[in-house]
Amino acid sequence: MRHLAVAIVISHGFINSAFAQEQPTVQTVKVTGRPYVQRIELPGASIVGNETTQLMAKISGYIKTIGAINGVTVDIGSVVPEGAVLATIDVPEMADEIESKKASVAQAEAEVAQTVSAFDEATALVELRKAQIEQSLARRREKHAVVGLAEKKFSRISRLVNNGAVGPENEDEAEYELEAAKAVLQSIGADVRAAEANLKLSMAAVRKAEADVRGAESHVRVALASLQKSQTMAEYLTIRAPFAGVVTRRMIDRGALVRPATSNSGAVPLFEVTRVDKVRILASVPNIDVPHVAMQQSAVLHTIGGLPGVQLEASVTRVAGVLDAKSRMMRIELDVTNPARDRTTGRPISLQPGLFGTVTIIIREWKSLPIVPVTAVATDETGHPYVMKVENGVVRRQLVEVAFNDAKDVGLGKGIRLGEFVVQSGMKRLQEGQRVRVR
Repeated sequence: MRHLAVAIVISHGFINSAFAQEQPTVQTVKVTGRPYVQRIELPGASIVGNETTQLMAKISGYIKTIGAINGVTVDIGSVVPEGAVLATIDVPEMADEIESKKASVAQAEAEVAQTVSAFDEATALVELRKAQIEQSLARRREKHAVVGLAEKKFSRISRLVNNGAVGPENEDEAEYELEAAKAVLQSIGADVRAAEANLKLSMAAVRKAEADVRGAESHVRVALASLQKSQTMAEYLTIRAPFAGVVTRRMIDRGALVRPATSNSGAVPLFEVTRVDKVRILASVPNIDVPHVAMQQSAVLHTIGGLPGVQLEASVTRVAGVLDAKSRMMRIELDVTNPARDRTTGRPISLQPGLFGTVTIIIREWKSLPIVPVTAVATDETGHPYVMKVENGVVRRQLVEVAFNDAKDVGLGKGIRLGEFVVQSGMKRLQEGQRVRVR
C-alpha cells in the first residue's frame, strides 16, 4: 500500500508539472480609457493668395498711361477692384486700321443698297412683262373672235355666190378680210411668245439681282467681322484687373515698349495681381498619415510666423489624392476668408500671402479612448498590430487599430473595449485559444 501511495503521489506531481507547462502563467492588465483627440501636425504650411495672375500684353506697343485708384497711381500694394484700369498701350496704327475698316463697312453697305435697287428694278420689270403678256393674250382673244367672224362672213357670202344672189367679187372681198384677220392673229401670237421670252429674261435678271444682294450682304458681314476683330484687339490696349485684389508686382513704366505674350520675343509680365479676400493654406501630409485625411475635416492654423498666439479655424477644402513623386507627401489646401477670427480672442486677423505656420488636422475625438501599455501590443507577420485578450482563462488574438503610441501607452481606436483584460507582455509565446493562468 505504501508503494502504491508513493506511485500515486509521483503520478500526481507529474500531472501537475505537465499541466503547469501546458498552462503558462501570464500577467494581465485591465483596459482603461481617457479622453483623446487624434491629430496630425503639419508644420511648414504656407499661405498664398486664392488667385494670383501675371498680366501680359497681347499687342506690341508703348505704355501710354499707368492707371490710378482714387487719384493714386497703381503700384505695388495698390488695392484694385475687378476691371480697374492698370495701364494703357499706345498703338496709333491700330486706330487708322479701325477707321479703314469702318470705311470698308460703309462701302459694302452702299453696295447692298445698289444691289437692292437693281433687284427692285428687275422685279418691277418682271411685273411689266407679265402685264404685257396679259395685254397680248387679250388682243389674241380679240383677234380670235375677229377671225371667227370673218370665217362666218366668208361662208355666208360663199353660199350667196353659189346661189347667184351676189357677185363673186363679194366672195373675194370676204376671203381677203378672213386672211387679213388670220395674219393679225398670227402676229399677235408672235407678240405673246416674245413677251413670254422677255418675262423669262426679266425673271433671270431678278434672280441675278437677288444673288447680288446676298453677295453684297455677305461682304457687309465680312467687313463688320473684320471691324469687330480690330475693335476687340483694340480692347487689349487697356490692361485691366481680372479680379479684385492687390498689385504685388509692377514691372513697367510709361513709354516702355511691351511685347505680346503670343510671340517668342522675350515678353515679360506687366503686373502681378493677387486675390487676398480669401487665401489658401498649402500643407503637405506624410504618406503614413495620408489615409487619415479627408475633405471637410476640421483643422487649426497656429504657430504663425509674425502672429504669435494666433489660432485660426479652417477645414480641409481640397485633397490632391496623389503623393508627390519627389517628397512622397500629399498636398492639401484649406481656404480661409480674410479677415479671419482668432478662435481664442475673436480678434480679426488678416492673413497675408507669404506667411507660414503649422496646420493641425483633427482626425477623430474620443471621450474615453481604450488605453493599454505599449508592451501589450504586438505586430503580426503582416504588420498588423494586435493584443491578446484573456477571457475565462483562454487567450484570443485581437487585431486593433492604433490611435497613438507615445512609447509608454498605446491608444486603441478599434478592436478592444473598456474593462477587458489583455496580456501585458510576452504575447509572442502564446497561441490562439491557449489556456493560461492569470497572475
